[in-house]
Amino acid sequence: FTPHKLQLSVRARKMFFLNDWVLGAIFLIFLLNIRSWPLAYHIRAGFWGVVALIRPKLKDPFAGVTQTFRVWPDDCDLYMHMSNSSYHKTSDMGRFLLFTAIGTRKHVLGADKWMVADGGQYLHFRKSIQPFQSFKLTTRIHSFNDKWIYVEHKFLVGSTVHAEGFVKIVIKDKSRKTVPPAEALQKLGYNVAEFGLDLPALLQNVENTVAAFHL
Repeated sequence: FTPHKLQLSVRARKMFFLNDWVLGAIFLIFLLNIRSWPLAYHIRAGFWGVVALIRPKLKDPFAGVTQTFRVWPDDCDLYMHMSNSSYHKTSDMGRFLLFTAIGTRKHVLGADKWMVADGGQYLHFRKSIQPFQSFKLTTRIHSFNDKWIYVEHKFLVGSTVHAEGFVKIVIKDKSRKTVPPAEALQKLGYNVAEFGLDLPALLQNVENTVAAFHL
């Protein structure tokens, strides 16, 4: 090789290794954010749906379900802790598991053509959850009135509550009329009277909690 060709060869090798490093870094970033890839949300929801179908039907919807998660890089914001939106995205998985576990699937896909819809959310953040930290999400039916089912979520690290809140859910039939929660639960095979709920007190708890933060 002439000195000029040798210089070009060395430069080409440097560019090759540089490009290889850049491609590796890009691949690593994409890999760490795999749960945000297209359709990843739907795959996760489908996974929890399958889990619910494999398990026996939930005996007590007011006791609810518990799931274990971990905070991945795509869950974090610029402050490097779990972002606000990630709490809500994760709580979606909890409600998907809960409502599949109590048997709404046959009414959603069957003749009733139910639609289980989110009508509003309130979440109170107590402590941050750090990257790669494991946490549990508990999801249960807290109470209901003539229209809304109030679902309670709690995010726990160990026994410490890091965030908690309520989501109000409405069920619509095929004509898009509201299915009263008591009627819906009865169709799902639950006798609410057996659970001994003090609904007025529970509903007042929801109202007081939300009002306390002026939401």
